[in-house]
Amino acid sequence: MKESPRYQPHLIYLPEIIAPIASELGHPDYSKKTLALVESLFSTICQSFPFSRVVQFFTVLPLPLQALTVEQWKIEELLPAPIDTLSDFLDEIVDSHPKLFPKNKGGKELANNTLFATMKAISNHVSPQEMQQIISIFPDDAQERIQAFLLLSHHPDQGLIPPTK
Repeated sequence: MKESPRYQPHLIYLPEIIAPIASELGHPDYSKKTLALVESLFSTICQSFPFSRVVQFFTVLPLPLQALTVEQWKIEELLPAPIDTLSDFLDEIVDSHPKLFPKNKGGKELANNTLFATMKAISNHVSPQEMQQIISIFPDDAQERIQAFLLLSHHPDQGLIPPTK
């Protein structure tokens, strides 16, 4: 007798992680647009950082986000160009996904907001040590800003996403 189909675990719990990101970005609780933004962020991480750093990022993510990462991961033969600053990384997101992050219409700000909202959501599902491992793949200035944002975000009146520099 054939078993009835069951949802994959990552699909069951994905809305639980995406909903807070959607809220931070001003979307409904769980939207396909927010999911597409997060998928684009992960795709850019996979394409923009060396394999070893992506593995470091991937291994401590919650299972639903690991699944999104795997879906986006295309391992290239050559090392990607180094990303030295948060601004460079945001530019890479905008350049890689212009339909979601339009260059002349606030795309970089949306990329920034997506990054910070996603880091905040992840921080609610992993230990502080795991979060540190996730953050450590980013350029130094991004690491500092993400850490400062996460510290402030635990205070209800100060959880605002920092502006793009």
